[in-house]
Order: sequence, then structure tokens, then C-alpha cells
Amino acid sequence: MNLKDWVLERHDHWWRYLLDRVGGCLLGSRDKPTVDFYSRAGSTAGRGSKNRCRYNLAFVATISRKEFDWVVCHECCHAFAKRLMPDSSSHGELWLWLYRDVCESQRNKYHNYDVGVASKAAPGLRKLLRLAKKMKGLRQ
Repeated sequence: MNLKDWVLERHDHWWRYLLDRVGGCLLGSRDKPTVDFYSRAGSTAGRGSKNRCRYNLAFVATISRKEFDWVVCHECCHAFAKRLMPDSSSHGELWLWLYRDVCESQRNKYHNYDVGVASKAAPGLRKLLRLAKKMKGLRQ
């Protein structure tokens, strides 16, 4: 399974897991947030908001899938928390409860991997992604 498909599968898993454990009656919409991908050097592996989760392919390609699975969980918890309480803080009590207690994460609030590795890998990864887009365009 390619990385994007794997991330989409894990995103679906964590969203269903949160719905099953917490219930979705207070969410307004039980629909899972949309997913998109970006590739950028820097310190974030993902970004989660009420209606969208974004995953940084620079990190997906440089850390283990097991480790990135917690990134997906982390971002899904952001989306879930924002739907439950739109004014809740990003890493506040609600988010922390979802991440640690509901999803049973043993990790701290933030990701614990070397962001320098992804920063160094990102420029080459961006070239590969641009090339893949061009090749896809040529085949159509």
C-alpha cells in the first residue's frame, strides 16, 4: 500500500475509533474531516482543524509508519475536539483527554521525532512529487 493510501486508511481508522469511543451526537457532523497532503520542510508533521486534516509527506517518508500513525491520531483528535468545542485550545484539556485517555497514547502532547531529518529530506521529496505529477499528466 502506498503512503498516501496508508495515511487515508489510518485517518479513517482513528476517526471511527473516536466516534465509537466518544460518540458523535454532539459533533454536529459525523463526517470525517477531509484529508490533504503537503510536502514542506519544517517542524510540523500535520495540521488538524474542524473540517480538514493535512499531513506532511516529508515526515511520512522519513519516520516509521508506527510513529506516523500517532501523528494521524494527533490530528484527528484536533478535528474531533474542535467539533465538540470550537473554542477549545489546540493542546488543551479536551484534546489531551481525547489523545491520551480515549486513544490511549503514551506520548506527550507533541511529536517526539527529529524534525531535522524531514527538513533535509523535503527538498528531494518535493522534486519527486513534482515529477510524479508531470508523469501522471503525460499518461492522461
